Amino acid sequence: MYNNKMSRFQNVTAQSKIINVGNNLGLGGLKNQQGTTVIKYDTLPIDGRTQYNFFQESNNRPFPLSNTGTDGGKLGVGESLTIQRISFAIYADRAFRPLAGTDTGIIDGELTIVVANSNILLRLPILQFLPEYNKDAENNLNTSYELDTLLIIPPQLDFTFQLRVSGAIIEDAALRLTVEGVGSIFSPRTTL
Repeated sequence: MYNNKMSRFQNVTAQSKIINVGNNLGLGGLKNQQGTTVIKYDTLPIDGRTQYNFFQESNNRPFPLSNTGTDGGKLGVGESLTIQRISFAIYADRAFRPLAGTDTGIIDGELTIVVANSNILLRLPILQFLPEYNKDAENNLNTSYELDTLLIIPPQLDFTFQLRVSGAIIEDAALRLTVEGVGSIFSPRTTL
């Protein structure tokens, strides 16, 4: 027997999820924007704090610390992002390296994603990013975490990736969070 309700969720793609969320928010024109791959990152010093609020006020951190530009922790008009992968890297000695089990005070953390004051991901353990615990790791260096669900950041809504940790200090080092996935950018040719 064909189950209509189940079939709606079997073929959900990143693009269809963006369109559905856009329609639910009254942003029907989002389906007419240019599809693209979106990668956003933000970098904060490892200075003993117990909470990192990535993308909050990131408009004050210029390239190469953040690539959000003047929009900061918001996507621009017509822009959206399906969060598919998240990764952390430590910048020290003029180079990036993935998180490791020796990064105590960070790997004991939990990540929460907040969009427009609503949690869309709650307390994901950072330990799961390490290769020995990461369900998608194909080698001992893979610390990119692939989400099981398609989480959407719509245009013009504040978003923050809150990392709660026990605290770590690494002299002259910074922690970078990178988020990537399918998204959209403004396309005036299809919206005029």
